[in-house]
Amino acid sequence: MDWIGRVAPYEISAHTIGGPRKVFLTAASERDFLPLRARQVLSGYYETSGNLLRVHITLRDLSTSRNLMQFEVRSAKAADLYPAVCARLSAGTAPSDVSNQAALETFGRALLASEPEAKRDLLAQALKADPHYAPAAALLAQLNNAAGDPHAAAAILETARSGRAGTWTWAQLTQELGAIRRDPDLVLKGLEASAKLSPSNADITRALGESQVLRHRYPDAVNWFRKTVTLEPGEIAFWNLLAYAQAYARDFAGARASAEQYRKLAPADPNAWDTTGEVEWYAGNFAAAEKAFLEAQLKQPLFLGGLEFSKAAFSRFLAGDLAGADQTFHRYLETRRALKDPLADLREAHWWFLTARRAKALDRLSTLARAGDDAGSRAGLFHALCLLEEGKSSDALAAAGSAARKAASPAVRTTADLIALLAGPPASADEWRSRVDRAFPPTVPASLRRQVLIYALVLGKHSAPAAKLLESAYAGTSPASADETRMLLGQALLAMGNKQRAAELLANYPLPPQPGEALFATLYFPAFLEWRKAAGLPAIALSRLASALSFSDEPSLLGRPRQSRWPG
Repeated sequence: MDWIGRVAPYEISAHTIGGPRKVFLTAASERDFLPLRARQVLSGYYETSGNLLRVHITLRDLSTSRNLMQFEVRSAKAADLYPAVCARLSAGTAPSDVSNQAALETFGRALLASEPEAKRDLLAQALKADPHYAPAAALLAQLNNAAGDPHAAAAILETARSGRAGTWTWAQLTQELGAIRRDPDLVLKGLEASAKLSPSNADITRALGESQVLRHRYPDAVNWFRKTVTLEPGEIAFWNLLAYAQAYARDFAGARASAEQYRKLAPADPNAWDTTGEVEWYAGNFAAAEKAFLEAQLKQPLFLGGLEFSKAAFSRFLAGDLAGADQTFHRYLETRRALKDPLADLREAHWWFLTARRAKALDRLSTLARAGDDAGSRAGLFHALCLLEEGKSSDALAAAGSAARKAASPAVRTTADLIALLAGPPASADEWRSRVDRAFPPTVPASLRRQVLIYALVLGKHSAPAAKLLESAYAGTSPASADETRMLLGQALLAMGNKQRAAELLANYPLPPQPGEALFATLYFPAFLEWRKAAGLPAIALSRLASALSFSDEPSLLGRPRQSRWPG
């Protein structure tokens, strides 16, 4: 009879309906409810009494540990216990997902099985007894998908959800099916159906908001996140999501208000100040962004390894104070060196390149790349890419080869080979496509081959085919990691004459890249400032920068060497 307790969470959830003020969550043990933000827990035990099963139930408040309700239910069949429990809770009377006792019991035994094959066999038996039994269908589909058979997994879910449109079961299985098919539209349908049936479930409204963010439908995302914070106003993560969605939608007043609420709820959390800084950065309010980033670092001196100092330095740079930016960046380097970071010198050289002091950066990278250790090989990668952007393809090829020979890790060797590929002779877009196809085996993910081809087309100034690939990449990329794609797409569209669409993409500033980490950030930073000006966007920071850089090793940001393969 051990299976009865294991199957209880699944069965009780099948008989409960969320209402205006109730959300029912499922977990295997009480400790699993804590991250779910549960307020009450239903628990119990069972025993046999003659030919009957007797279940003793307790409903307890988690914050006070006070018992809110205690009762018992008796039944001759396990399948009849769970609807009876829910009836006592006034939790709804959803139709049972079990057509017979055999399906329920076999599913329960599958949950107890430790061997994957035995588990799959029992789940298949449960579905043979009842092909529509949702818990068994979902679990077997997950196992089949993990084993590399997504088609079998999808077929199981299709059968289980057929004829159940408008039900909670259909909504849940549709989400599972969408995930297995990698179909975001299908996942969205399941989430929207779930939201109608359980309108108080903040996790569902949050998921809907995140889904719209991925589609870059920011006003819709804001609406869902507003519902989320209304449902659970004390959850700081939800205010964080709302603040970013508002910033993406360029509702900076709303984003500031949400970030302020986040800080009020978590005054000691440095991430709350980091969010404030990034909201101000998106808005182009660099003085306020710098202040917030510094506050985040002061809240927790080793937060993100000192990265907030780097962000503050970039803020000062875009505000037009290069000397002050260098001073703040030095605080970042001090933190990194205190942490024994072997890449601290590389980070400084990369910082110089990102702040338009290219000749100085190249000299330093060349020196660092001569070292025979892993840090030297990594410096060689940056040196090779920077040379490539300067139009020195043969020098870039030699630097990439040297980095590959000294590399201590496969990742560095792979990146060196990638840069060597990009340093190839100028070619048509079709020829670049052929080169990339020949360079990678079929086992390499298509998304990676696409990204390499994007770099090749961008560096080769093939704007139209680059824009097509960039649009595809941008469509499924979260804004948190899409700055590079967004900027490059904006520039490609600008080169094609689509000024309006380019302006939409370039309107929000890209977040500060991490020096020494964001290798390809040099493709757009700080060149995006020129692109913004060409798109008709405010260029105050650009004019200040031109003045700030007039005494550096470059005549100005606008005065890059004309031999560069990258448009200045």
